Amino acid sequence: MTFYTTYDNKDHDTKVFTSVTDHTNKTIGTLGEHFGDDEFEDGDADGPYALSLTEPATWSSMRDGRLRIRIEPRGHDTWKLNVRSTLFFSDGTRRHADQDNLAPSQRNRQVDVPIA
Repeated sequence: MTFYTTYDNKDHDTKVFTSVTDHTNKTIGTLGEHFGDDEFEDGDADGPYALSLTEPATWSSMRDGRLRIRIEPRGHDTWKLNVRSTLFFSDGTRRHADQDNLAPSQRNRQVDVPIA
């Protein structure tokens, strides 16, 4: 997974929690890094980062799944970004979670990206 910050950075003291859920909304993977000391500056590409699987998943179980990005800002922060993520399965198939113009903030802390 790679985060592409557009024109409003993620502040250095904002934590990011990222997970992937399957079609039943069960969490099957998380990103262990929370980036609490890292600023993601305007125009930067941060990643690629690998998710740690917590449950087995198949191509079919991930249909209608979601990539969830949640921030915990200290004070005010809006992070404007695009995200690109690819899930690879043992049979060689793939699914993607790609979306532009995301904007989690102190008011709307969570965004969900559909897995296609």
